[in-house]
Amino acid sequence: MKKVGIVCNMSWDRCFNLKQYYHSIKNLYGEVQLVNTCEDLEGLDILFCGDDHHYAHTAIITQPGFVEKCNTDKIKVVIFTAEKIFDAFFDMNIAKFKFVKRFNNLLLHTMDADDCELLGTRLHRPLFSKHYKDYITVDIDNKIDEIVFIGQANPKLFGGCYKERDVELKALQKLLPITIIPNTIELWKDYMETLAKYRFVLYPAANGNFLGFRFYEILLAKAIPVCRVWKNTLKYYDIEAKFDDCIFYEDVAELPEKIKNCTLKHSHSELWAEDHLGKVLKADGVL
Repeated sequence: MKKVGIVCNMSWDRCFNLKQYYHSIKNLYGEVQLVNTCEDLEGLDILFCGDDHHYAHTAIITQPGFVEKCNTDKIKVVIFTAEKIFDAFFDMNIAKFKFVKRFNNLLLHTMDADDCELLGTRLHRPLFSKHYKDYITVDIDNKIDEIVFIGQANPKLFGGCYKERDVELKALQKLLPITIIPNTIELWKDYMETLAKYRFVLYPAANGNFLGFRFYEILLAKAIPVCRVWKNTLKYYDIEAKFDDCIFYEDVAELPEKIKNCTLKHSHSELWAEDHLGKVLKADGVL
């Protein structure tokens, strides 16, 4: 039996986008050891790292001797990158990519479609673990028949990384009534239960060409995703492209007609990490 470890900040409660890596890997392998130091690498065959850009994960994998220990022990290192690497808003993303390339036995999964195209890497879908399947209760018969956006769009925040989103939201508000709720909800469960109240949830332009964790949150909340994509996004997210309960758009002008023609009251599609990732890891020879 392979001995498996994972770099995962289990104390991160603002969102479960990190814990879901731990639970999905644990469900696939039976046992998984949390790795925080070089000493924790002893005896491992495989090391997983979910979202290498998260500050706590970066601190672990960049500590002195960590890469060298993985290379000396020939540990297979599987990294799920949850940010755009090339042509990204944040210059540090390329530096982080160059760092993880120091692992000799690296299997890198990238979330951004353009990165996948450029690098030839496997796509990283930030899917939910089945651990969260019944985490929230959804009243599918009494959803508010509105489009809601919960999140940040202030163009002055974080050096201006939300400028494109701000422009897009203002254009959308000229075409459709949209309820905007600032993402100041402290508990993730409360945030998810707020999402679940609405029929449509808007997922506008982000800092990359991908379907991020937000997309799968919307499906978990049984809401209909109204999601911005680019020309090649659905080429890589081909499974999601076939979902009949999602609305994808490249131009905001498409949305009024698409919303009008949607007859579904809620979403029903499911895609779980254990099912999809299990197939991917088997193909990679690590499961």
